[in-house]
Amino acid sequence: MSSPRWTSFTKTAVVATLILIAIALLVTFRSMIAPTIVAFLLTFILSYPVNWVQQRTGWARGAAVISVYTVVLLLLALAPALIIPRLI
Repeated sequence: MSSPRWTSFTKTAVVATLILIAIALLVTFRSMIAPTIVAFLLTFILSYPVNWVQQRTGWARGAAVISVYTVVLLLLALAPALIIPRLI
């Protein structure tokens, strides 16, 4: 059973509709695009230390992720306390 071929008008209408939907989604979710890109970049960058911890310690991936993320959060929390006194 074969389906009928689309006419050029149908193809154009479908492509135009999909483009309009994509633009509407980008406009609707524009405030979420930057944090999502940052999250993907952090995940990519932190996957290397997680893999390293996992290989060196033999821990499960979840434990390695929690340990690396905890260290990163502690460093971020301590950074202002260590940098601001030197600036003053």
